[in-house]
Amino acid sequence: MKNQDKKTIANRLKGMPESDLDGVIAETSKLIEKGFLPQDVFPKGIINPDTAKIKFVLEPAKHKELIDYINENQNNPFYREFRVFPLGIIVRDLYETHITLERGGWASGG
Repeated sequence: MKNQDKKTIANRLKGMPESDLDGVIAETSKLIEKGFLPQDVFPKGIINPDTAKIKFVLEPAKHKELIDYINENQNNPFYREFRVFPLGIIVRDLYETHITLERGGWASGG
């Protein structure tokens, strides 16, 4: 992941504790390295953001790759929620996918 991309994520997740932010950036970097380019990253947590949601828009084949990647890493404590919304009226040609990365693994190094 480029330094500019890291800065962009850090700016989007302002207020998140640095250890949590580092975990989100590290996990997002892994996804980018696998070819899953996020459309958006945004914080969750009303008072203190401690969770991040990553939004992707993926073609069906790439969406399957993402599901396979998460299944291969299902013991990874970062993945807490996975939502899929099919896009396309007649043919579902894209999937809007949200992955929530939640505190619990990266702060403790687990």
